[in-house]
Amino acid sequence: MAGDVGLGYAGPVRLPYYSDRPISFEEALVRLEEGQKEAFLFKKLGGDGWAVVFRRQDGTIGLVDPEG
Repeated sequence: MAGDVGLGYAGPVRLPYYSDRPISFEEALVRLEEGQKEAFLFKKLGGDGWAVVFRRQDGTIGLVDPEG
């Protein structure tokens, strides 16, 4: 990125905060809590879509589900 020149930018950080095996929303929440992660990407059970559960700054849980 142009604004990152000289700031030691090494590119995106890839973290294992995902499941490519289809899981339920409830299991995704458990994984989020167990790993004390801020976000968890998962393949939705019963479909081909993906979703993300995440922890908001106020501590509540959010869900991004493009197929909603």
